[in-house]
Amino acid sequence: MNKVLNVKYKILKYALWSAGVILCVLFFVLLPSIKKDFGFSKQTKASAPWPAGREGQGGQDYWQTALVLEQKGDLAQAIWNFRQFLEQKPGDVEATKHLIKLYLQTSQLNQALDYAQRLTQANPKSPEGFFYLGMTYNILGQIDTAKENYKKVINIDPKYADAYFNLGFLSESSGQLLEAIDFYKKTLEINSKHAKAYYNLGNAYADLDKNQEAIGSYKSAVAYDPNYTDAFVNLSILLTKVGEYKEAIKYLDEARILGYEAPEEYLRSLEPYREDIYIKRGKMDEGRWT
Repeated sequence: MNKVLNVKYKILKYALWSAGVILCVLFFVLLPSIKKDFGFSKQTKASAPWPAGREGQGGQDYWQTALVLEQKGDLAQAIWNFRQFLEQKPGDVEATKHLIKLYLQTSQLNQALDYAQRLTQANPKSPEGFFYLGMTYNILGQIDTAKENYKKVINIDPKYADAYFNLGFLSESSGQLLEAIDFYKKTLEINSKHAKAYYNLGNAYADLDKNQEAIGSYKSAVAYDPNYTDAFVNLSILLTKVGEYKEAIKYLDEARILGYEAPEEYLRSLEPYREDIYIKRGKMDEGRWT
């Protein structure tokens, strides 16, 4: 009887030992996957989905989220994410520029001013901060201070076209048309495809009754921006003023295609000339205003 018990004990002991060995093997084989599943394994750093140097903390990608929200038009949330990012990366120029633009878009001018000042303090040799200071002071109605900041931009970067353009706009708004023309011309020397500069230059010439110069400027504006409705309208009106009715109709048609609703009186004044154009082409039915 004892011998039988001894044999059973040995068999049981061997079975338990074998099971233990198997469990140990399974444990060490499965350990890496167990650690991975529960987050214990040492992870290699994943490549950041945002530009180099903009790595988030705590698994939060504030930079990329802010850009997506900005594109979608969710400006309040975009602002929050850019601010969170700047807490991690104080002084980041690109994030600060985005934030200033968003504050300007949402009329939060004091915040825009604050971050523009931070940008100039952190990067005194960079023109961007002074440019945004100029924009903000302009909106706040502090025109002289705005001009001072735009001039600082030009001192740092003489090729900063939009600083000249904004100076031209401020000069034009205050009735200094000759000075405005000089600034717009300087803008176009730097950027010959600046449609808004051509348009504003045309307006300044028109105010000075320099009609041919204005017409040439408006034509350049629509050449570089075929969707510039206001330029087509002003061009049509000015061509009507100088008696170039047929050409005026052509540009008015372009404006109407873009959605411009011309006053009935103006349409009636051009009707005879429109009919004359299309009669000659044998397209009378197409020649009438719709």
